[in-house]
Amino acid sequence: MGRRRPDPLLERIAVMKRFPEVSVPEFTRILPGQRRSSGHLEPGQTLLTADGIRLNAVHRAGVDRRWAFVLCHGFSGSWRTGDMAQIAKQLRPYGGVIAFDFRGHGQSHGRSTLGDLEVFDLHAAVEWARVLGYENVATVGFSMGASVVVRHAGLCGSGVGPGSATDAVVSVSGPGWWFEKSTRPMKLVHWLVQHPVGRAVSSWHLKTRILPNGWDPVPESPMELVGRISPVPLLVVHGDADKYFPLTHAEALYAAAGEPRELWIEPGFGHAEAAAAREAAGREMVGRIGRWVRALPVGVAVGEDGEVVRGDGDGDGDSNGGVSSGADGDDVGVSGDAVGGAGESGYKGQSSDLGEAGEVMEGEAG
Repeated sequence: MGRRRPDPLLERIAVMKRFPEVSVPEFTRILPGQRRSSGHLEPGQTLLTADGIRLNAVHRAGVDRRWAFVLCHGFSGSWRTGDMAQIAKQLRPYGGVIAFDFRGHGQSHGRSTLGDLEVFDLHAAVEWARVLGYENVATVGFSMGASVVVRHAGLCGSGVGPGSATDAVVSVSGPGWWFEKSTRPMKLVHWLVQHPVGRAVSSWHLKTRILPNGWDPVPESPMELVGRISPVPLLVVHGDADKYFPLTHAEALYAAAGEPRELWIEPGFGHAEAAAAREAAGREMVGRIGRWVRALPVGVAVGEDGEVVRGDGDGDGDSNGGVSSGADGDDVGVSGDAVGGAGESGYKGQSSDLGEAGEVMEGEAG
């Protein structure tokens, strides 16, 4: 008889048991490297997550290396969509942009777990930002991606200062709890996820491969973890015209969060990246998010009594000379700008935090 194949469910449960007490160094092992082009106009990069999933990702340089915005799309999205490209364009005046496809989406490997194991995906992208030399990292998520940025920051027990998992968290149109079924769009999402025909439709039509059999165990919800983000700044953004998640989700997140925190209720704003990119008010809002992040104090430290001590918010970061001359600024991920030449010297943590640093991931990621 051949060797018995490991049970993927048991492997998944074993991974999830690590989350509550995991520390940043053991949370991820990423290996950034140039993908071989397979005819795609934007080959991007391959990031390897801590649990072995290859992700398709891209980097676009901004005005300097003071802030990186790590963008997290919603369910069935991709960094290659016009919506995410527009959002990246709006943010580039305020910092560099890293975007990626979550597992099971676009050209990334694996299957979607609807905000559960996606925390590994986000952490790989955050670590890449550190490798590229960014001083501070803001994680910005939309819908499902919003649940991931909140869970990631909470699970990491982020803290502040050198080696922090993230320096700012922005949740746009995100859920506060799981299993929302009060709206028609969310009823459709549940059918896509829970029914075999729905998963087939999702894979064929939405290009999103979903892990079958659901969650076991059910992961901690964003509202259960948001209180652990403090003292990292949190911004919760929600539209009063959101057809997926009622305003009560944003209000609950804000109420459960610690300081510093802000809540923006956007009049007439719809849902997630589509509203942020296609509506004039949404594009203006994205610019406000960029300015909010850029104005945050840097040079954070923690005093002996645990009080957060922050430096001057006008401090200058190291500049890389601005946006590369070959970029047109319209899309996130113009080929040739992916690595940017920044070494590991700007990474906040220790080199051991990266695992087997220096090994290059190559090959097709889709």
